[in-house]
Amino acid sequence: MLPSLSSDSPKPGFELDPSRCVQAIRQGSPEWETELALYFQPRIHFYASRALPNNRPAAEDVVQDTLWAAIKALREGRLNEPANLASFIYAIARHRVMDVHRGQARNRTETMPEGFEPAALPDAASASAERDRIAGQAIGELEPMDREVLNLVLVRGLNHAQIAQQLSVTIAAVRQRKCRALRRVTERVRDHFTTRRSQSTSLPRQE
Repeated sequence: MLPSLSSDSPKPGFELDPSRCVQAIRQGSPEWETELALYFQPRIHFYASRALPNNRPAAEDVVQDTLWAAIKALREGRLNEPANLASFIYAIARHRVMDVHRGQARNRTETMPEGFEPAALPDAASASAERDRIAGQAIGELEPMDREVLNLVLVRGLNHAQIAQQLSVTIAAVRQRKCRALRRVTERVRDHFTTRRSQSTSLPRQE
């Protein structure tokens, strides 16, 4: 039996409004896509790690595949009830885990044809490390107050009201700075990988 995504899963430290999140992503907001990823990534990772305890790479793939599939579905307006956002995402994660188990079962019973050479796949760990590096650089270039707000949200897990009290600013100011910081970090990471992808596809093919 697969482990359930229940109340013993780690809780993210910041709030997520399902209705606002779904609507904003449907309207093309990269900031809310980042919010969604930051909110659900630890929960999906917790679930996938328990479901695939001896296959860490597959668990990491489940996390990435689930988040991408969820964001794509939300962009396309395929979730009619925003209140069901969590259930929708967990269902995607469960299907991804089941796909891994089915693939493992096939691998145990099927043999590779003679002369078969698998296509080279991108190094997911390297891509993740590079993404973290670029995001870290972008965070380091933020205005000090924006950087502090992001640190209090992502590292210390404070909500808007707690941050406003600690920094002696309004909740609206905290929300504005957080959104601005997330947008800049998201755009930097996206631009980096877009540029790298363009460069790789423009390289001359070797015959």
